[in-house]
Amino acid sequence: MSASGGRSRQIVTRVLRTLGSLWLAAAVMTVLAVAMGWATFLEREMGTPAAQYIVYASGWFYCLIGVLAANIFVAALLRVPALFYRAEPVPADGQAPAPRGKLRVNKRLIPFFLAHLGVLLLIFGCLATARFSTKARATVPETSATETAVATDARVFQIELSGADGADGEPRKLEIPFSGGPLN
Repeated sequence: MSASGGRSRQIVTRVLRTLGSLWLAAAVMTVLAVAMGWATFLEREMGTPAAQYIVYASGWFYCLIGVLAANIFVAALLRVPALFYRAEPVPADGQAPAPRGKLRVNKRLIPFFLAHLGVLLLIFGCLATARFSTKARATVPETSATETAVATDARVFQIELSGADGADGEPRKLEIPFSGGPLN
């Protein structure tokens, strides 16, 4: 291996160890805890939409969650070699070394991997819910039913114009996109 190949391998190893370190996990979780505490006070003072807009649905919060997910993944990835080992048979006195043993699993690390996998699944499930779900509100009076709901996360104003604008005499609907927030 060339000198530059060895150097780049050292750099990659150092970056992976830093990204998968317990120190980074503690730092990111501390920052997340402070941010969520701040969001709790924001929600009390300004309402849930403001806390969502400023903290929970912001880019910097998603970046922190992404760093935490990368940390968990790399921490588990770095421990994969310790998960598998070969049981070396003991040679009898005066004999040649025995052939390599069977590949075995370190059972003490299985809970570690399951816990980290579970947290990663929670993070990706929350991300999928946050990005691909639709929030809506439906008012259902007592002893009745409804088939309509109003989207609360819509980024479009819908305006219905009545009059002779439509070709068949029906009202014309206009959709005007906007990117507002609770603080506008």
